[in-house]
Amino acid sequence: MTLMDEQGNMKYVAGDTFDLHLVDIREDSVIIDFTNWDHKLKIFKQIGGQPILVFEGTDIDKSIPGSLRFYKAPNNMQITPGNYYYDWIVTRPDGTVETWMNNKNFIVE
Repeated sequence: MTLMDEQGNMKYVAGDTFDLHLVDIREDSVIIDFTNWDHKLKIFKQIGGQPILVFEGTDIDKSIPGSLRFYKAPNNMQITPGNYYYDWIVTRPDGTVETWMNNKNFIVE
């Protein structure tokens, strides 16, 4: 099971498929078409440390406007129970880089 709360903190159960589906993502009340956007979700054991797990490329489905699905099979989720942090970095089609989530909690149960 994978969940995200209202503050952006995530919970994941070790050994499960990581499957987080975000829907109805809007900017200025308009559904965002994520074609040509890049997303990277980096998980760290400690703030400022090296990422121990990264979601990018085919780990993120952007095929439905206004929707993102972060997905990894259990054999690609080499992470043990504990408290971690994550950053979500977005690159817009014009090259603008934005950190949408920074040092948020990523809890593995």
